[in-house]
Amino acid sequence: VEHPYVSHLMTDCFNSFFVHQVNKYTDSKKYKVHTVGSIGYVYQNLFKKVAEKHGYSVGTVIKSPMEKSLLMQSEVIHSTMLQDSMHRCHSVR
Repeated sequence: VEHPYVSHLMTDCFNSFFVHQVNKYTDSKKYKVHTVGSIGYVYQNLFKKVAEKHGYSVGTVIKSPMEKSLLMQSEVIHSTMLQDSMHRCHSVR
Protein backbone atom coordinates (compact mmCIF):
# COMPACT_ATOMS: atom_id res chain seq x y z
CA VAL A 1 0.00 0.00 0.00
CA GLU A 2 1.67 3.17 -1.16
CA HIS A 3 -0.16 6.00 0.57
CA PRO A 4 -0.48 6.03 4.40
CA TYR A 5 -4.13 7.10 4.21
CA VAL A 6 -5.01 4.13 1.98
CA SER A 7 -3.03 1.78 4.21
CA HIS A 8 -4.85 3.02 7.31
CA LEU A 9 -8.25 2.86 5.58
CA MET A 10 -7.70 -0.69 4.32
CA THR A 11 -6.38 -1.84 7.69
CA ASP A 12 -9.49 -0.45 9.39
CA CYS A 13 -11.76 -2.13 6.85
CA PHE A 14 -10.03 -5.50 7.15
CA ASN A 15 -10.11 -5.25 10.96
CA SER A 16 -13.83 -4.51 10.80
CA PHE A 17 -14.33 -7.50 8.49
CA PHE A 18 -12.70 -9.87 10.97
CA VAL A 19 -14.42 -8.38 14.02
CA HIS A 20 -17.93 -8.16 12.57
CA GLN A 21 -18.02 -11.00 10.04
CA VAL A 22 -15.47 -13.73 10.68
CA ASN A 23 -15.04 -13.76 14.47
CA LYS A 24 -18.74 -14.35 15.10
CA TYR A 25 -18.51 -17.95 13.85
CA THR A 26 -17.74 -20.62 16.42
CA ASP A 27 -14.36 -22.28 15.93
CA SER A 28 -13.66 -20.05 12.92
CA LYS A 29 -9.98 -19.87 13.77
CA LYS A 30 -9.62 -23.56 12.95
CA TYR A 31 -10.12 -22.71 9.27
CA LYS A 32 -8.21 -20.67 6.73
CA VAL A 33 -9.75 -17.48 5.40
CA HIS A 34 -9.93 -17.32 1.61
CA THR A 35 -10.65 -14.24 -0.46
CA VAL A 36 -11.97 -13.68 -3.98
CA GLY A 37 -11.90 -10.29 -5.63
CA SER A 38 -9.64 -7.45 -6.59
CA ILE A 39 -9.51 -5.78 -3.15
CA GLY A 40 -8.28 -8.90 -1.38
CA TYR A 41 -5.94 -9.63 -4.25
CA VAL A 42 -4.39 -6.17 -4.55
CA TYR A 43 -4.07 -5.76 -0.79
CA GLN A 44 -3.34 -9.40 0.03
CA ASN A 45 -0.20 -8.63 2.06
CA LEU A 46 -2.15 -6.24 4.27
CA PHE A 47 -5.07 -8.69 4.43
CA LYS A 48 -2.73 -11.46 5.60
CA LYS A 49 -1.16 -9.16 8.20
CA VAL A 50 -4.56 -8.23 9.65
CA ALA A 51 -5.76 -11.86 9.50
CA GLU A 52 -2.72 -13.01 11.47
CA LYS A 53 -3.31 -10.24 14.02
CA HIS A 54 -6.77 -11.73 14.60
CA GLY A 55 -5.39 -15.28 14.82
CA TYR A 56 -6.29 -16.49 11.31
CA SER A 57 -4.24 -17.83 8.46
CA VAL A 58 -5.06 -16.96 4.87
CA GLY A 59 -5.64 -19.66 2.30
CA THR A 60 -6.34 -19.01 -1.35
CA VAL A 61 -6.35 -15.47 -2.71
CA ILE A 62 -8.04 -15.22 -6.10
CA LYS A 63 -8.19 -12.08 -8.22
CA SER A 64 -11.57 -12.90 -9.77
CA PRO A 65 -14.16 -15.68 -9.54
CA MET A 66 -13.64 -16.38 -13.23
CA GLU A 67 -9.95 -17.10 -12.65
CA LYS A 68 -10.71 -20.06 -10.37
CA SER A 69 -13.60 -21.20 -12.52
CA LEU A 70 -11.41 -21.30 -15.63
CA LEU A 71 -8.67 -23.13 -13.76
CA MET A 72 -11.12 -25.74 -12.47
CA GLN A 73 -12.66 -26.14 -15.94
CA SER A 74 -9.19 -26.59 -17.43
CA GLU A 75 -8.41 -29.30 -14.87
CA VAL A 76 -11.68 -31.11 -15.66
CA ILE A 77 -11.00 -30.97 -19.41
CA HIS A 78 -7.43 -32.20 -18.92
CA SER A 79 -8.60 -35.03 -16.67
CA THR A 80 -11.32 -36.05 -19.16
CA MET A 81 -8.85 -36.01 -22.06
CA LEU A 82 -6.42 -38.12 -20.05
CA GLN A 83 -9.13 -40.64 -19.17
CA ASP A 84 -10.28 -40.81 -22.82
CA SER A 85 -6.70 -41.32 -23.97
CA MET A 86 -6.13 -44.10 -21.45
CA HIS A 87 -9.42 -45.74 -22.42
CA ARG A 88 -8.47 -45.70 -26.14
CA CYS A 89 -5.04 -47.09 -25.29
CA HIS A 90 -6.55 -50.03 -23.39
CA SER A 91 -9.22 -50.61 -26.06
CA VAL A 92 -6.58 -51.05 -28.77
CA ARG A 93 -4.95 -53.95 -26.94
